[in-house]
Amino acid sequence: MERSSPRPAIVLTDSLEFPFAPPRTGRVMLGATDPLKSDPGSIRGAYALEVGRNVCHGSDTVENAQKEIKLWFPEGLNSWTSAAYKWVYEK
Repeated sequence: MERSSPRPAIVLTDSLEFPFAPPRTGRVMLGATDPLKSDPGSIRGAYALEVGRNVCHGSDTVENAQKEIKLWFPEGLNSWTSAAYKWVYEK
């Protein structure tokens, strides 16, 4: 696998802490796979030019996400909650 620069990786998961569905929300944030069809405020709409070099990746299904998480994070995931969480959410 060719790598041209360091790649930060994160996993957005479904959690009781978040009032939205991360796979759907994440895909909206990323934008369409074809950057030329992405919304202007999306990551791909702002930073990508071609499908093959579209800056970021988002799994299309939960099953694919599970496979890709194992690929990129073979040692497993860490859990983290922002210190600001209790100031933003009442629960």
